[in-house]
Amino acid sequence: MNMSAQTRCAICDEERKIRHREFSPHAWTALAVWGEVQSVQSGQAMCNGCYSDFRDLLIERSNEVEHYAAISLNDLAAVHDLAGYRPKETSAKSQIAS
Repeated sequence: MNMSAQTRCAICDEERKIRHREFSPHAWTALAVWGEVQSVQSGQAMCNGCYSDFRDLLIERSNEVEHYAAISLNDLAAVHDLAGYRPKETSAKSQIAS
């Protein structure tokens, strides 16, 4: 976890010490579908309070996150589109999809 040069949390918009937190694409999708984040907030540095809240929510609803992880790649792409979140594709993935 790297300390960010920013001091404003991308989630709650409060002036706080923030860090970049690693969540899986499935976790970000779940958070977006649930209305906890907007797609532009996914992957952004956040404060400890927001991280703890998200972590607790993801643990409580882990069966739903697992559901997103178990969906086929085509169906997952549709869920990402619904949530407004699509992780960056590598060139290899782009070529496979073609």
